[in-house]
Amino acid sequence: MHSLGVPTTRALCAVTSGETVFRQDGPEPGGVFTRVAESHLRVGTYQYFAFKNDIESIKVLLDYTVKRHYPELNDFTDRSAKAIELLKKLTNKQSDLIANWSALGFIHGVMNTDNFSMAGITIDYGPCAFMDEFKFEKVFSSIDQNGRYSFFNQVPIAKWNILRLAECLIPIIDKDQEKAISKIENEVVSSFDQFDHKRMKVFAKKIGIEEYKSSDNRLVMKFLTYLEKESIDMTIAFRELPKLYKEVSTLLPETDDLKDFKEEWKERVESIEKLNNINPIYIPRNHQIQKVINDAYEGNFSSFHQMLKVVTSPYKENEEFANYALGPKPHERVYQTFCGT
Repeated sequence: MHSLGVPTTRALCAVTSGETVFRQDGPEPGGVFTRVAESHLRVGTYQYFAFKNDIESIKVLLDYTVKRHYPELNDFTDRSAKAIELLKKLTNKQSDLIANWSALGFIHGVMNTDNFSMAGITIDYGPCAFMDEFKFEKVFSSIDQNGRYSFFNQVPIAKWNILRLAECLIPIIDKDQEKAISKIENEVVSSFDQFDHKRMKVFAKKIGIEEYKSSDNRLVMKFLTYLEKESIDMTIAFRELPKLYKEVSTLLPETDDLKDFKEEWKERVESIEKLNNINPIYIPRNHQIQKVINDAYEGNFSSFHQMLKVVTSPYKENEEFANYALGPKPHERVYQTFCGT
């Protein structure tokens, strides 16, 4: 995620423990994975104190969050105004974050409030995954039975999480609950449109639109709908766009939908020269990760180190890594990911 330009926790180290842990398929080799971050503060941190009705601790936490992550708000002496501004700043950061990872086909496994960072970074990925074939409602997480955190539902969930934080801050925003709610609706909820705006803007950039307009949404959706209808690999499809523009693509099925998209796209887009710096050729694909895991069970970490080389240079094509650019064969498909993954 870091190499793809997405704000994230970083992996410090992973060590085997020599003990077994019980997961979905019984005992498995245990280990400890250590991550570092700007902080591990989450919306859930606030909820912990809110559920205890510990308002004083929420005040302390608010001041600490601002000092650590939003120092530009330190000059606010009025905690009510500070709380509102924090909600707006978090909305801005999280809308950027989710737009960025959505553009890569990434699906967070458990995007609940306890995995929603106050720093606006990816945290506690859970049974996450990158999509192969594009699907708006794609889910991999074994624990997401109803599609709550499905690919295109991540924006509504982000809004929901921010509202849960707002609930925690109501006593600080105003002693009168109705007045506090009114302030949140007028100053915070009114800015939620940026989630959808930024997601569409980054997808527009992926097809070569530099000066985004809301009218471009229709063109973006035409291409995404075509990908879903034809079950086309998302990463490969966007990487193929320069060839499609030059009419030399062999990977995208020529359908009426594609012809319709191309006609409008070529009228709108002036240049496709930067697309290979925007659309990666390599992502950590589920079937490749599974191979790394299987090899690790046998004490072989060579495929892990190889894959790490690949995903830390995701935009530059390398003949040595040709297999990593391919989608899974039918027998290699991974349909679910687990917390243990």
